[in-house]
Amino acid sequence: MCTFFYHYVPAAILDGAFLMRKKRFEMVNFYRRIHGIMDNLQHYTTHRFVFRTPNMQRLISLAAPEDVQMFPLDQSQLNWKRYIENYVLGVRRYYMHESDDSLLASRRCM
Repeated sequence: MCTFFYHYVPAAILDGAFLMRKKRFEMVNFYRRIHGIMDNLQHYTTHRFVFRTPNMQRLISLAAPEDVQMFPLDQSQLNWKRYIENYVLGVRRYYMHESDDSLLASRRCM
């Protein structure tokens, strides 16, 4: 109910105001799309997943030093900031089907 009053009603008012000025503004569709994406991702963002990796740990311990340098397997060495940035760009590009051309404008809105 809050979603309706706090998201859709203001979006509809903005859409109506822009329509009266003969400009196109689709906030209702934007919120519908965002809420659809949030519904799809809710399970993955609200549950904790624990993966046991004894085979991976064994592989790391048996790997030759040259192989470890060429194929980094240890997640503790992962650059998480860079990983998350790439993850978000991937979700934006492949899941939301947004062009990279609008990336700068999206960053300005944050």
